[in-house]
Amino acid sequence: ISQVESASIVEVDQSCVQKKHYWSIENIFNKTSFMEENDGFEKLLEILKNNMKIYIPKKNKFLLSLTGGFDGRLNLGLVKRNEADFLCYSYGMPGSKQLEIPKYIAKKLQFNYLPIYLSQEFVNNYNQYAMKALMLSDGNASIERANFFYAFNKLKGFADVNISGIFGSEII
Repeated sequence: ISQVESASIVEVDQSCVQKKHYWSIENIFNKTSFMEENDGFEKLLEILKNNMKIYIPKKNKFLLSLTGGFDGRLNLGLVKRNEADFLCYSYGMPGSKQLEIPKYIAKKLQFNYLPIYLSQEFVNNYNQYAMKALMLSDGNASIERANFFYAFNKLKGFADVNISGIFGSEII
């Protein structure tokens, strides 16, 4: 068993083994003309706004992951809804930056915010949430994402749609 290079297909039959690349970073730089910097930022902002329109439910409430990082703050900046329609949350240990930064932002902007403490309850049920991370991601997420499912379980009474910080990274 060997790992295949990214963006590659290996075809094997009785006579030979062939490797084909269906995408290459070099091709982007060799065949693409680039936008001016300001045009690129405008296009990126347009894409981000359009994706938020797609994923945020029009009438229902939703959850918004607001961590100490860039993604959650970017997503929050793109939300064009009444603050009663969504609940910001983050998860971490009491006093951690993962909780204190979002708490500060939400208080300053007067948004609803709920900290999810990774407590002994989380530790006791870690295996259950780690298994959900593996199974519901088809094996693409690691057990390190157990905290996501712990938070979702705590917040499911508010909404069944969650916009996570990962949303921003995937778009960028």
